[in-house]
Formats: sequence, C-alpha cells, structure tokens
Amino acid sequence: MGAANAASAWTEYSGNFTTPANTANVTVFHLISAVGNLTIDDASLTATPAVVTPPPVAVSPNLYTNPSVETADSTDSTQPANWYQGQWGDNTASFSYLNTGHTGSHSLRIDMSDFSDGGADWSSDYEKVTAGNVYAFSDYYQSNTATQAMVAVLMSDGSTQYIWLGNPYTSDGTWTKFYAQFTMPAGAVSATAYQSISGNGYLTTDDYTLEPYVPASFKNAMVSVTFDDSIGSQYTNGYPVLKSDNIKATFYVISGYVGICDPDVSSICYMTSTQVKDLYKDGEEIGSHTVDHPDLTTLPTASVDQELSQSQTTIESMTGSTSITDFAAPYGDVNLSVLNEVSKYYQSQRGVEVGYNDKSNYDQQNLLVQNVDSDTTVAQVESYIAYAKSTKTYLVLVYHDIDTDATVDPGYDTTPANFKTEMSYLKSSGVTTETMSQAITTIKPQL
Repeated sequence: MGAANAASAWTEYSGNFTTPANTANVTVFHLISAVGNLTIDDASLTATPAVVTPPPVAVSPNLYTNPSVETADSTDSTQPANWYQGQWGDNTASFSYLNTGHTGSHSLRIDMSDFSDGGADWSSDYEKVTAGNVYAFSDYYQSNTATQAMVAVLMSDGSTQYIWLGNPYTSDGTWTKFYAQFTMPAGAVSATAYQSISGNGYLTTDDYTLEPYVPASFKNAMVSVTFDDSIGSQYTNGYPVLKSDNIKATFYVISGYVGICDPDVSSICYMTSTQVKDLYKDGEEIGSHTVDHPDLTTLPTASVDQELSQSQTTIESMTGSTSITDFAAPYGDVNLSVLNEVSKYYQSQRGVEVGYNDKSNYDQQNLLVQNVDSDTTVAQVESYIAYAKSTKTYLVLVYHDIDTDATVDPGYDTTPANFKTEMSYLKSSGVTTETMSQAITTIKPQL
C-alpha cells in the first residue's frame, strides 16, 4: 500500500486498495523494515463500495411522456398524467380512463353522442421538435365511427399549425395500429399528435408513439406517380409530360364515369374509353377506383363487392387487359371488411395516409403516399423526391386535376406548369420511377 514517513507523534496513515477477484479473506498489517521502533494503535479496515460506471441507459426516442397512459395523475388517480381532454363543436362527449388497454392496464376512451359537427380528443403535452425533420406517429385504437389523426405544431411566431395524417378506419372491435409520417414544418418549436373522434360512437386509444422517423431502406429509392379519379386533364395535360420524360404512371379509373362530361352529372370531364385505352397501350398502368366513387365503408358487403368486381371487369374489357391488379379506395376510406373484399380482387390498396414506404412499415393494403394538391408547392414535391432518394424509400405521389382552372376540382388541382417542373425534377434526380404494379414486384423479394 505504500511507505509511511517517520513520526515522533501519533500520526494517521491511510490508504486504500482493491481486493483481487475471488478474494475470500484479507488482513492488513503495518511492518517495520529498518533499525528503530514502530508503535501502532486504533487500526481500522473498512470496506467501501466499488465505484461502478453503469452502462448507458437507452433513451427512448418517443416524445410522449406517458405514451401508454399507465401513469395516473399524481393529484387525481382517475385521470392519466400528462394527457388532457378536448371537445369542440356541437356534440356531447364523455371521457374515460379505462382499466384495460392494448398493453398494460390503462387506455383512453371517448364516447360521443348528439353529433352535429366538431369533435373530441385526448391529447398529450407539446414536446420539443426539430423543424424540417421527418417524424413518425402511431397509436393503437378501437373505434366504430369516424376518426382522424392530427398533429398540432406550435410555431416560433406563437401560432399553431395543424397537419392532417389520415382517417383511421373503423376497427370492428379489434385493436388496430394507425401509422403515418410527416415533415415538421419550418418554424416548428414543439408538437403533439393525437387521434380525434368526429361522429356518434366511441374511440379508445393506447400506446402512442411520436418519434423521429428512421427508415429501413430498400436497395434503391423508387417513386410511383399516381392519379385519382380519371379526370380528363390527366390525359390532356399530364400524359404528354409523362411521355416526354419517359415516366410510367398509374391511373386509378372510376369505371362508371368514363366518357362523362355532363354538367348535370358532374362538373368534371372524365377521360374517355379511347383515352384510357391509349394510356394502357403506351405502358401506363390502369388501376381501379370503383364504379361510381362511393365511400365503401357505408355500403353493405355485397355492394362493396360489386363496386370492386364490376370496376375491374369493365376496365379489363375496356383496355383488353387480363390483370387490373391495383386499387385505390375513394377518399381513402376503408375498414377491415372493405379490405377483406379488396384482397379478393386486387394485390394492393393505395391509401391516402402520409408517409414513405420502407421495409419496416410496408403494408400492401395501405400504401403510404404524399398527396399533391392545390396547396402543395413545387419545392415540397422536390423535397419528397430528394428525401426518398437519400433514404432509399418508396415514394407514392398522388395527383388529381392537372389544370389551370382551379374550379374544376377545387383543392385538388395542380397547374400544368408545376406538374411539368415536378416531373422534370423527378427525371433529373435519377430515382427509379415505376408503376404501382412494377414497384410491388420490385419490393416483394426485399421484404
């Protein structure tokens, strides 16, 4: 342990040592090793706990403080900590902190009646976020009525910006996962995400996640350009651009609207059968968008089946194809019953929930998209493409009306000039462009 200096007065010597591994017993002694004398007294041997550096604690990326609502409020055990009730509009809402859940022993429920408008939600604390980063939101829920997933973002100027993530389908009494991604807007300071109810019925939620998106990449990035509703402008204004840039797209056709251009029936002129056939012959994919664009979740199963099968048969007859394999539900509205019927006729169902498809979230019955509408800038579309390229994910772009007349399909229009610029950027990016069917074929071996 060391040498002690000579001392004529009582002097304390102290030192420490670490016992070797597997030590059973130990003694300590003070010895003399020169001419002279040594007197000792008050010896002490004390064990001191070893200083152990603990392994680093894994920090969950989940921004929610109480994501599974297992922790009750410290002042009221009937309420969850860090969660708050919100209700607006003309309806009656009651909130419950249940003693059962998807996992653990708690979940959050809202029962709504007397609905006229508005909604209700359980929402958590706002948490600090990084503007410009992509985040993923998910929760598990049960519902029997209309709900929507939203993000509320507190901006640097003090305002609040809301981002719509999707309308989760009714779960038919089973715990169902909702998942979507979004880009935190410039100027974002903090945010919270939640699922709200907006109709008579109930919504129960649990196991929330809001965290930075970490993609599980494919071998290469891919982009599919898709069009909903078979509007005539897609052929007259969109198709020439695709042809010029050698981009093959997927057009989801409403089979019962083909050739209609009657103000008494619709304010929109739809593609003719000749135009649909031209697209197919040139290598564009034709998908199904039902017979007459209903909300399939409101129909009995037999009617859903008819919308799906008749649309497929009509389009196959129109194009001469024997394999119309891909489907997009009107408004993105589906539920488990509808998806079960879809799977009888089609290999895929392209949704409207926002995000990028990768190995970890790939769901062929709910393919994530980036919706391009009248509020979407060219810079945003270019950022979607650049992000997919950098992360090697699968991006699906959804367009509707390609027109300078914003009154034809209000809110869902893209100008021909913007579309041309966006497709030019896509071509120059070097990212592989594929139809939905081609992309699915490419992805399957990588899963």
